[in-house]
Amino acid sequence: MIAGLLANLCDILMASGVPADVLTETINTVAEVIRGNQYNQEYFASVMAPSTPPRYGMILILFSVPH
Repeated sequence: MIAGLLANLCDILMASGVPADVLTETINTVAEVIRGNQYNQEYFASVMAPSTPPRYGMILILFSVPH
């Protein structure tokens, strides 16, 4: 992981009130950071969203995509 970049990006993803354009760019950047990097993929897979009940961040992102 490059100097905690992925952790900071995940913090943005899990924050509330993030503007849609920032959220979109953050999702794209996370995709680039984890592509081809097993360590970063495992880190991202373990990120939990601050919700009740707790859910994996990846699930939260999937639910946020408009249908």
